[in-house]
Amino acid sequence: MKKITLVVVVFFVTLFVHSQEAVFGVKGGANASLFGSKVDTKIGFQAGVFSKIKLVDNWYLQPEVLYLQQAVKRDDFSIGLATFENGAIKLSYMYVPVMVKYYPVEKWFLEVGPQLGFLLNTKASAEYAGERVEPDVHDEFEKMDFGVSGGSGYDFNDHFSVALRYYVGVSKMSSSEYVSDFYNRNSILSLSVAYSF
Repeated sequence: MKKITLVVVVFFVTLFVHSQEAVFGVKGGANASLFGSKVDTKIGFQAGVFSKIKLVDNWYLQPEVLYLQQAVKRDDFSIGLATFENGAIKLSYMYVPVMVKYYPVEKWFLEVGPQLGFLLNTKASAEYAGERVEPDVHDEFEKMDFGVSGGSGYDFNDHFSVALRYYVGVSKMSSSEYVSDFYNRNSILSLSVAYSF
């Protein structure tokens, strides 16, 4: 975790030093986790910081650091010969997307870019034989995630903006035979509000 924090700090300090037209801000919002074909999504949240750097004309580069919590549930599933009911899992990631933003018209933008994620925490729960259990599944998931994000948004003024974004993971979330049945690749739909300083 300390190494991740150091990388993030160095990244933003470097941007600040070398960017003449950089704007910094904070953002937060809600997201729906869509990973897996046999699970129901639950609403999670995200929060983070960003820097918006002008490249040329209507083109900008926007690196971000986001804390993002995902959650899904499933009515029943099996691990080996054991059958579980009312399962749920929460995953917490630190994501570092680097978005390229383009304004085809004033205030409205399109964005796309790669996104790297680091798994921070997992929490699972289910019912087994009439009792609530919380198995430790952290080691069943890959510690890093990589994919691509794309979306669109609108700047209300120089400070406030809103964006709708979709992220799809390229790398697998888990190679474990126990969870790969319905946890495959990250898929996240998010709605966020940003404030620029």
